[in-house]
Amino acid sequence: MRRCKRGGTIFSEIGKAVKLLLRFLGFLFAAGTIFFVVGIAAAAGLLWHFSKGLPDYSQLQDYEPPVMTRVHAADGALLAEYAKERRLYLPIQAVPKLIINAFIAADADRWAKVVRFADIKPE
Repeated sequence: MRRCKRGGTIFSEIGKAVKLLLRFLGFLFAAGTIFFVVGIAAAAGLLWHFSKGLPDYSQLQDYEPPVMTRVHAADGALLAEYAKERRLYLPIQAVPKLIINAFIAADADRWAKVVRFADIKPE
């Protein structure tokens, strides 16, 4: 059996290298586990912090926006309207397609100014 400079065999030197490698890999695994746990805790903390002031989802499910109170005469004529905000409930099916397309176009125009599509070069 061949001897190394330090007096041990080649197998003992390889064993030391393997032990060192396993120790290093163990350190990397431990550090990765710690970073993972800290990252999960930070994400949970941020989620908790930013969701403190949000309403319960059941309130959003049953949301009814404030509408006007309308007072009508006996013959059906409108006498008065009372409201803090002048809101009318309108189902999406009643909105003309032209209006929907106008909102989409306005938003797309605003988004194009933010992203600046002219600066994006095709590959």
